[in-house]
Amino acid sequence: MIFNRRNVAILTFVGVAVLAQDRPNIDKITVKLAPPDEAPLRPAVCKEHSYGYLHMGQRTALTPEEIGRYAVAALNEGRIVTLYPESKSGIYVFAKCPNDAR
Repeated sequence: MIFNRRNVAILTFVGVAVLAQDRPNIDKITVKLAPPDEAPLRPAVCKEHSYGYLHMGQRTALTPEEIGRYAVAALNEGRIVTLYPESKSGIYVFAKCPNDAR
């Protein structure tokens, strides 16, 4: 009899715990693509991809303004910029050039 009561108590506790949890609030993101015949905002003038850790001289701990200046300069060349989260080596950057013939 005790074994059955214990099982019922455990199942009741688990059921209440599951039902008491809040459902995550997930916002929907809508992406609108530009028409294929529309020209890009800036033509790509780059010739090849670039990648590596972002640095100023020997310094890899950069301010948000310095990171932003790099990103704006790369975007102005027509590159597609991917910045990875900072690690102990610095911020890794991959700047893809859509004109690369490889």
